[in-house]
Amino acid sequence: MAATAASPAFRRFRYWALYVTALNAAPRCSAVFIVTKVTAIVVLLSMQLKRKSLVTKETILIYIAIDNILAYFAEHSGIYSAAVITDIKNAGSIFSQKEEMKVRIQFAKSRVAICCTVLFLLFAIAAKADNIAFMGTVTGEFGTIDLNTGVFTLLGNSGVTLAGMAVANHTLYGSSYHTSTGVLYSINPANGSPTVIGTSSLDIDDFGSTTSGLYAVGVDGNLYSINSSTGSPTLIGPTGLSFGFWRSLSTNSGTLYFADGVNLYTLNTTTGAATLVGNMGGPEIGAMVLEGGFLYGGANLPGLSVDTLDTTTGAATTGPSVTGTSSAFFALAPNPIPLTTPEPSSLLLLGSAVLGLAGLVQRKINL
Repeated sequence: MAATAASPAFRRFRYWALYVTALNAAPRCSAVFIVTKVTAIVVLLSMQLKRKSLVTKETILIYIAIDNILAYFAEHSGIYSAAVITDIKNAGSIFSQKEEMKVRIQFAKSRVAICCTVLFLLFAIAAKADNIAFMGTVTGEFGTIDLNTGVFTLLGNSGVTLAGMAVANHTLYGSSYHTSTGVLYSINPANGSPTVIGTSSLDIDDFGSTTSGLYAVGVDGNLYSINSSTGSPTLIGPTGLSFGFWRSLSTNSGTLYFADGVNLYTLNTTTGAATLVGNMGGPEIGAMVLEGGFLYGGANLPGLSVDTLDTTTGAATTGPSVTGTSSAFFALAPNPIPLTTPEPSSLLLLGSAVLGLAGLVQRKINL
């Protein structure tokens, strides 16, 4: 029989749903995500109330599929849903009573599931539009910048000029710039205060990260990987480039990008070799960060602005001028700091979610 509002099964579902909502919302620190999760629970329960079947396995399958789709967009906003894997693991064990799972729903007749999915996609896209990043300047200023408006908000001063910022292990990192003793710092995201992690003999020109680790380009033109625990560099290989006036490494992307003068390159993290993406069309970039699926560049020439870089052609689209500071870009990093590198790939989760929803809509679920 179907579970009722007073049954243990319904109580389990209610508590589980609230738990997942809280777990997902907390690290994201976004009212948009909280609203979407609560909306999903209300819509899904309303759908089952109309069918006089409050709790079914299908309800959970829809919820997981939608959550996976939302996680894909969330991850590309620099925010990862830590509860997606928990959803999947818990889904099969929530309902142990066989009679509670013997329900057939014809999803082709259920427009609510599709509407709910569209609602989530719209909320996720809206969340992408609200992109805030950490910013460091040539004078040591540290704060946040709204990538949509260019408004800089000062939080503190690091007291050092950073060659760039990077993220890994849910930590914000920075490195020294043009010093004979290369220093790796952890950066306090509240005020920019640096704490020394380790030193080396590497003179660092540019510092950044991919979703798999920390990297630096030395003044010698070589690419190095940086140990996040010790600051120790490991030589990867020469980039083969001569430096333009402004240079920068990207942060928070799967691919390592290097802006050198007016050109955008990718750097091979196995060999160090640079591959030209294209000419940016004039701007010279002092820092880069991937947020919301877009590669943003802090342009220092011809003026301070937040530009968007085409990762296929290299072309820069000039964005808003910077207000709140007149100091040049030297570092950008995602805010909030990503919890972890998604595993499995969020792209795989997106594909499985879409295919799963399509299958559920086209046929009945046999339990």
